[in-house]
Amino acid sequence: MGPALLACRIDTRTVVTAAVGTTPDTMAPSAHAKSTRVAAEGGCARSQYNLSVFLWRGEQGVAKDETQSLRWLQRAAAQGLAHAEARVGFNFMFGRGGPRDAFAAVALFSKAAAKGLAEAQRELAFCLSKGTGCIQDLPSAINLYHQAVKQEDKIAQYDLAALYCVGIGVTQDYTEAMKLFSMAAAQGCSHGQYSVGKMYAEGVGVKKKCNWTAKHFLTLAAAQGCEKSVALLKEIRKCVHCGTLDVHHLICGRCRLVRYCNADRA
Repeated sequence: MGPALLACRIDTRTVVTAAVGTTPDTMAPSAHAKSTRVAAEGGCARSQYNLSVFLWRGEQGVAKDETQSLRWLQRAAAQGLAHAEARVGFNFMFGRGGPRDAFAAVALFSKAAAKGLAEAQRELAFCLSKGTGCIQDLPSAINLYHQAVKQEDKIAQYDLAALYCVGIGVTQDYTEAMKLFSMAAAQGCSHGQYSVGKMYAEGVGVKKKCNWTAKHFLTLAAAQGCEKSVALLKEIRKCVHCGTLDVHHLICGRCRLVRYCNADRA
């Protein structure tokens, strides 16, 4: 199951996520945007980053302008703001606003990671584990993943769990993988929820196979659009004898006294 889990690695990131250190609800949106722009033009790196968020999303009464958003983001990164460095790194990695440059991305992730930013530590770890834009260095990657996990970064939790599943850079340990997948799932990571459900369905990394618990986590992941969870849910809802699908009942309506495979309670 390990390689299949690694294939679920989340790579659909946005250029900017959330403004840093703002409380927009305390003032009118237009006033908040205006004060942010004034501070940004005055050289405040955090305001430059926040303005880039507003421009990218078209929020706070600011017209959406991705080109201007990237420019403000780069200005914040040039001043050493870790969040901005990481986001510009994403742009280089995925070719947003210009050509892809994995080496430039790694350089920026390294700067932000050195400042303790969890998402930068996680992304640098991913690059080091694959040798993307740098020389492959699994020990350093594992160390960075652990640093990000300590900060409760759910993608780092998922990525490190996947490595434990297949034994890349670490000794294969399904129990530790399950622990990390569960941490990611608890934070709403759909891939973590799918992985926990799959491991319960297969009886891997747990004391006992339990399709009831598997169905719970797979349902959570399916609600977020995880197609693999939808497919696996159909399998564990089948009657083990005739293949009839049923969501709730423990007795097959077609075979009568034949129990469903999802009847195995913990």
